[in-house]
Amino acid sequence: MQEKTCKCGGTISLVQEFEDFAKLYHCNKCRTFETEFIECSHDFSTFKIRWGEDSVHVVSKCQLCGQHGKTHKKSTYNLDELVFFDERIETSHYEKLMKAREEFAKTHERIVIEQKKASNIWNIEHWYYRYLESEMWRRKREFILKRSGGNCERCGKRANYVHHKTYERVGYEQPEDLMAVCQRCHGLEHSENPGLNIVEQFKLHNL
Repeated sequence: MQEKTCKCGGTISLVQEFEDFAKLYHCNKCRTFETEFIECSHDFSTFKIRWGEDSVHVVSKCQLCGQHGKTHKKSTYNLDELVFFDERIETSHYEKLMKAREEFAKTHERIVIEQKKASNIWNIEHWYYRYLESEMWRRKREFILKRSGGNCERCGKRANYVHHKTYERVGYEQPEDLMAVCQRCHGLEHSENPGLNIVEQFKLHNL
């Protein structure tokens, strides 16, 4: 299936296939990604496997992907007639899985960047990152850290960040818009205020 319907009502389209092993889909409405791994048809046979240095178990394993089926009683089999399972099958399947995820991660990143470039998100984020490297921001940052005595305004520990409590006046912030925080409290400020987002609060004009 090349297309299907997302729970948001949008269309999920196939954007990449990895051999006959996995597919990556993307919703054109909510912009979420979905990975689908093709189920192995499984061809189970009975093998011996080494367990530790001296022990041998009898198990059913898929000859295509190495998935474990079931463990058997050794007493019901002639161990001399069974061959050892080739562990390279399982290793190869795992490596294929990791490769698919790696390739899909690259595609995911490329599509997200393309979407950002097509909107003001790209412009706003890049402007903001450049602003944080400016002399103007350096002076504001030093002022806030000096105001707090170099201490986090949440927990009192050593502050190494200056946090925006709002982005509504970013670029011409008032002192009350900013606070000195340590790394942990900086993360807490953002996790406790999920709506605090440069793109949502700050609007660039004439873009």
